[in-house]
Amino acid sequence: MPGEYGFVNSDGSIQINLSYWVFPALLAFSEITGNPVWSQLYRSGTALLDKARFGQWTLPSDWVIFNDGEFSLAEALSAEYGYNAVRIPIYLVMADDEQTPLLTPFLAFWKQAEVPATVNLQDGSVAPYSYSDGMRAIALATQSYTHSRGKETLNLPIVSAKTDYYSASSDFASRLCHSQLNHTIDMKYLHFTVLTAFCLLNENGHCSNSGYSI
Repeated sequence: MPGEYGFVNSDGSIQINLSYWVFPALLAFSEITGNPVWSQLYRSGTALLDKARFGQWTLPSDWVIFNDGEFSLAEALSAEYGYNAVRIPIYLVMADDEQTPLLTPFLAFWKQAEVPATVNLQDGSVAPYSYSDGMRAIALATQSYTHSRGKETLNLPIVSAKTDYYSASSDFASRLCHSQLNHTIDMKYLHFTVLTAFCLLNENGHCSNSGYSI
């Protein structure tokens, strides 16, 4: 959940966004603190991803309702696979998580001749426009990981002053990930970079519950 309040419904069900499991950051927290809660949280994310799949493509949605061990798209903030859930595969790859079955639905979706930006997982309707450059960068980096563990050269979209924030940040994550797979950047540095970015979101530079400061 993105916050302590506002995401638990009156019936006890919870609004969950699975893209908030930033797997490389959780690895970094676990390594730095030694607290088992971070590895437990990591495993909870992959377990939820294994079950929360919907529609023709068996993809996770941007938001999902979780109640008594069951998942539902009814009353979810968004029943689409789109700008949130597309981040999930690059986080798995950045964590060097080899649970390929978790990546399979994304890889199948990206094989379409024209990949839509979003798909409604309840009725199958798709956006009338293609996925963004940032989404394409994530797809290319993930495909490279599963094909050759990132050993192939990638022709990622060019980031310019005209690139929107979302696409630029997704492209950056994809480039960082591909560099790590090619051993041009150390895995520990990758985890530190992700961790630092999250710490900077806090005005005093302290990572809550991690015991780590920058």
